[in-house]
Amino acid sequence: MMMHYASLQGKCLLHHAMPYGRAMTTASDRLRMIREQRGYSTAVDAANAMGKKVSTYIQHENGTRGSGGLPKLAAEKYAAFFRVSLDWLVSGKGDAPEVTLDPTDDDLASMIENALRELPVGVPLGEFPRLVAPALRAQLERFRADREG
Repeated sequence: MMMHYASLQGKCLLHHAMPYGRAMTTASDRLRMIREQRGYSTAVDAANAMGKKVSTYIQHENGTRGSGGLPKLAAEKYAAFFRVSLDWLVSGKGDAPEVTLDPTDDDLASMIENALRELPVGVPLGEFPRLVAPALRAQLERFRADREG
């Protein structure tokens, strides 16, 4: 049995302290961890991005569907989508995926939308890069700091 210790932000301290260590014993554990590491905060977000039924993905991630492992076809799709080796996802063997601090396209779109909201009304188009760049830089720094810690 694995204990989970949540921080004030609701993140599991055990998983953040040992992102790909021995604590992940099942394919479902690895699926959940890689989903979070790739920037999908919920299973619903990941399932929608893949075009997968939400209930099926959640059951795979929770380990409640199948006979204790991921079905081969689903595991192949998850490995390709999250850019990890199938062997690592299914068995934990091989190299663990590298942790990346790069935002996903959805993260970037959200950052741009937030930066645009901060612009004053009536700003000429030519001023956008000069005004938006500092806001985007600040959001990217916060994003990376959240991923690191």
